[in-house]
Amino acid sequence: AFFLKYWDRYASALACTWGTLDAARREEVRPQFHGKTVISPVTGKKEIHFGFSDRLPRYVASCLATALMLSIAFGIMCLFLNLEGYVHRNSPIYIKVVARLAEPGGLFFTGTSGEDGDYAMSIGSQLFGFIPVILHALIIMLLNSLYRVVAETLTEFENHRTEHEFENSIIIKRFLFEAFDCYIALFYIAFYELDPIALRQELIGLYTVDSFRRVVCECIIPLTLQKLREYFRKRKDLADDAKHKKSDGDGGGGGGGDGGDGGNTDGEWGGDDDSQIVDELLDEYEQFDDYLEMVIEYGYITLFASAFPLAPILSMLCNLIELRSDMFKLVYVCRRPHVNRVRNIGIWRNIMYVLFTLSIVSNCFLFGFTTEQMMVWIPSWFQLEKELRWDGAIVEEQELAKGKGRYVVFMVFALEHILLVCCGLILAVIPSEPEWVRIDRARREYEREEALRKSLRIR
Repeated sequence: AFFLKYWDRYASALACTWGTLDAARREEVRPQFHGKTVISPVTGKKEIHFGFSDRLPRYVASCLATALMLSIAFGIMCLFLNLEGYVHRNSPIYIKVVARLAEPGGLFFTGTSGEDGDYAMSIGSQLFGFIPVILHALIIMLLNSLYRVVAETLTEFENHRTEHEFENSIIIKRFLFEAFDCYIALFYIAFYELDPIALRQELIGLYTVDSFRRVVCECIIPLTLQKLREYFRKRKDLADDAKHKKSDGDGGGGGGGDGGDGGNTDGEWGGDDDSQIVDELLDEYEQFDDYLEMVIEYGYITLFASAFPLAPILSMLCNLIELRSDMFKLVYVCRRPHVNRVRNIGIWRNIMYVLFTLSIVSNCFLFGFTTEQMMVWIPSWFQLEKELRWDGAIVEEQELAKGKGRYVVFMVFALEHILLVCCGLILAVIPSEPEWVRIDRARREYEREEALRKSLRIR
């Protein structure tokens, strides 16, 4: 709550400093918008109309297409959870053929048997066990790239009137899909398997792989492709120049001095032409992906903070890599982005507030049902029982004491409601703008009113 309020205040301060505090949102009608021509009841002029009843069937079609993509993502998630050894044999998503690869003696088993029946991790097996995590991250990236095309097609099909509506619709679609793709495995481990250790391991793996994935996919691969395009273009130009010179020589044309001057002139213009062509070869900067990465990472930090308190520190280290990567991308890989004057980050702010609200619920559930944190504070409500693990080992598991389950449930929901109320008070009490910004806004409003009065007096 404090972070979100700080961000609101900081964003309003930047908007005031840059003169975008009163910037209007983009309400221009999209050229692709179509519909029936009707008389506007407001202006009395003809305008294109496409109502909610016309768009509703298209929303249904978008939901069905998205549900199909989500079911594919869910199936792949089940496959890789089995491959990483997170799914136990009595789980409804257990796939015996795949899960055997992560069991003792399997290809992706990450430990060696100890004397007490437990498994001691070796460095080699841990590194080898990262292969399913890497593959899972790559598959997620490919699915997200595929759904990006699907989301753009579906949003065009929905026929939104303004650019603002179009952008919000595509942001919501892509965020929901990628959030499902990134968080569903973590929620399964946290709230079905009730395994905080596996949850931490999966978070660390996702952070590590995702950081390298960003550097490779956003900088190294685009820069390599760009250099290859530039190399082949120069080779083609040299071949064309050699062909022209050969044809000029065969023609026996004289005037070497003029030809030399012409060559110098070409050389003078060649640098600017080459620079312009190289700029055209650069990829267009897509700010959506950078926004999405940061918001997804914000979800990693907040939704599972109770199980992995070191996530913010790991996030800072990953963001240092991301910062340098984005700087390199903006300077060497992408063209200069277009500038749009806006007041804030728009619907991304609302998404962050939704994640913040969900994080209160998820962390309370982690506190009460997944981790042993509540047992440390109230040990009389819990007991340790020995259970036979899926791999034959006997382990101690946290269980609710007889007759104490209702108290634990009451405590979890009471804590959740208390946190929601406290965070709501923080958001309500702390203003979203610093005092100097409110004063500057009032001053500008006063100056506009005074200018309007003077213009009316002159008339």
